Amino acid sequence: MVPAPFKVVLDANVLYPFTLRDTLLRAASRGLFQVYWSEQFL
Repeated sequence: MVPAPFKVVLDANVLYPFTLRDTLLRAASRGLFQVYWSEQFL
């Protein structure tokens, strides 16, 4: 699989509603984009 061409930072306001979080993380798992995490965010 070719990695997605760009990275995305998901802010807390899109991670709280379950349906939106689920949709975004499923899209990332299918390679539509890469989710970017850092220790500062966590």
